Amino acid sequence: MNSEPKITRLAEGTVVKGEVSFPGGKIRVEGEIQGNVTVADSVEVVQKGKIVGHVLDTNDIELQGKIEGNIKTRKLVIRPSGILTGNLEVEHFVMEEGGRILGEVKMNVGEAKEAWKPSPAKTVPTIEVPIKG
Repeated sequence: MNSEPKITRLAEGTVVKGEVSFPGGKIRVEGEIQGNVTVADSVEVVQKGKIVGHVLDTNDIELQGKIEGNIKTRKLVIRPSGILTGNLEVEHFVMEEGGRILGEVKMNVGEAKEAWKPSPAKTVPTIEVPIKG
C-alpha cells in the first residue's frame, strides 16, 4: 500500500470553477480556483496562483499568491508576496514582511477559544501644582 501523501498540482494557466474537496492530501495551486476549497490537509498557493472562494477546514496553508475569500485553518503562513482579501480564523499564524491581509483575523488557541478582552483602562492620578507668580 502506498503511504506517500497525495499531491495534486493545478498547473499555471488552468482555471477550475466549482468546489474542490481534497481530503488526505496536498493541493498546489499554480493556476486559479474559482470556488471554495474544503477539507484539504494542505493547500499551497504559489506566487502566480489564486483562489477566489473560501478555504475552509484545512490543516495548513502556505500563501505566496492570492486568496479572495475567508479562510478557516489550523495554520497559515503568508509569504512576502501573499495577499489575503477576506477574514481569517486560525490557530497558528505567521506573516512574513510584505505579506498582506485585507480583513479581520480571529486567532483560536487550541481548545481555549475565549474571546480576547482588553485590560481595563488604568487611570493615572492627577496632581495639581499651584502656580506661583
